[in-house]
Amino acid sequence: MDNPFKYKQFQGEIILFCVRWYCQTALSYQNLADMMAERGCPMDKTTIWRWVQQYAQEIRKRSIPYLRTTYKTWHVDETVIKIKGKLNYFYRAIDCTGDTIDFMLSAKKDIHSACRFFKRSLTMNHVKIPGKIVTDKNKAYAPAISDLKSTGVLPKHCQHVMDKHSNDYLESDHRFTKRKVKYSMWFQSFDSAQNTLSGYEAMHMLRKGQVRHVGLDAVSQMKFVHRIFGLVA
Repeated sequence: MDNPFKYKQFQGEIILFCVRWYCQTALSYQNLADMMAERGCPMDKTTIWRWVQQYAQEIRKRSIPYLRTTYKTWHVDETVIKIKGKLNYFYRAIDCTGDTIDFMLSAKKDIHSACRFFKRSLTMNHVKIPGKIVTDKNKAYAPAISDLKSTGVLPKHCQHVMDKHSNDYLESDHRFTKRKVKYSMWFQSFDSAQNTLSGYEAMHMLRKGQVRHVGLDAVSQMKFVHRIFGLVA
């Protein structure tokens, strides 16, 4: 494996420590920079921001092969994310056990975005074709699912249930990301938001125990993140 930390001023362990803690906890970049300075490793908060932009999404990508297979009941919803003061929409889907299926940031909340999200989710190796999709009463979901059935992307027997209360568990699952977004003071660009949200979701899946053979404790999660980057924890 090529060294992903080549030419970096700091060691890979330090970089991953900062990225992991920022994506997993309610720390700001300045909080994390102060914490590292107390440990004899002074750095600027902008340096940590750059690391998050480069490695957060990479943690997500490298974790995908280790995710356990999801169930065939999907719960789908979207939550609002502000980028430079404008409303954007963060689509998320979990299965009936709470495991994350997929997520996608979109500038719009319409039929096209819903179709794109479903198609993207179905390309994931850990995802089974759904037999039931539960959504709220967002009017874009029904025609999107119908279109995907007509083109053969979704099976004809796939059931669509529109019930806001059936998605209460998904609303609760949104809280991890919403809490992190609040402490990040929102985002200033779409790409920055997309990269950072990928890190939030990757650490959320680790926290939920969705990665095979990785425990719920912080040490096991640290070792896993180091291992997928070719580091010895």
